Amino acid sequence: MTQAPSPEAVRRARRNVRLGSLGAALEYYDFVAYLYVATLIGRAFFPADCRRR
Repeated sequence: MTQAPSPEAVRRARRNVRLGSLGAALEYYDFVAYLYVATLIGRAFFPADCRRR
């Protein structure tokens, strides 16, 4: 027979899930911001009309 988790354990588990989700969302935001800025910098420093043939 198993025991039901204590209210404190349930509260800690929910808090950990929320904090983990927040961390994942912030990391995803950081990745998207990096990709956006990298394309802007790439276009500024390496324009398409300067390619060698």
